[in-house]
Amino acid sequence: SQNAAPLYEQACGALRADPAAAKGPDSLLQASETIDPFSPAATELLARHAATLDLLRRAADRDTCRFQKDWSRPSIDMAFPELQALVFAARLLSLEARREAADGNTADALRDVVRLQRMGRHAGSGPFLISALIGYVIDRTALDTLAQVLPTLRKSDLAALDTPEIRDLVMAPPALNVH
Repeated sequence: SQNAAPLYEQACGALRADPAAAKGPDSLLQASETIDPFSPAATELLARHAATLDLLRRAADRDTCRFQKDWSRPSIDMAFPELQALVFAARLLSLEARREAADGNTADALRDVVRLQRMGRHAGSGPFLISALIGYVIDRTALDTLAQVLPTLRKSDLAALDTPEIRDLVMAPPALNVH
């Protein structure tokens, strides 16, 4: 019940099924760091994936993440599908966090930034080096998102930065859990 993987699989399946979110030249998530979170396309994408964002938040709030694999025939390809999908899922959550911050919902934005870091930790907990590298990519997304959220903070929001989760985000190095 604490395994995030089934929730990530559902969320990533929804993203893969959406041509505007899936990998490819028409994907809004390819350039999610520079897209205006209030553009009509971004607004539509975020509205269409409200349930996906809920799944991602619930998954990131869980303690562990173990994707079920058939280890009788291990290969490097075993890690790729969900890891690549997690990068796009992190970009979706980042876009939402930037939109929340611009809307003045900085507490929600900061919670989603912390969730991005947790997604990175979940991705990085796999048994392959590529898992750790994808974890680093998602950690970078979390830090980039935080850098974009910070200028939107008001003086009254500054206390939200004084939490163990935010300190961990900016001070702790990403975990390298290659087995």
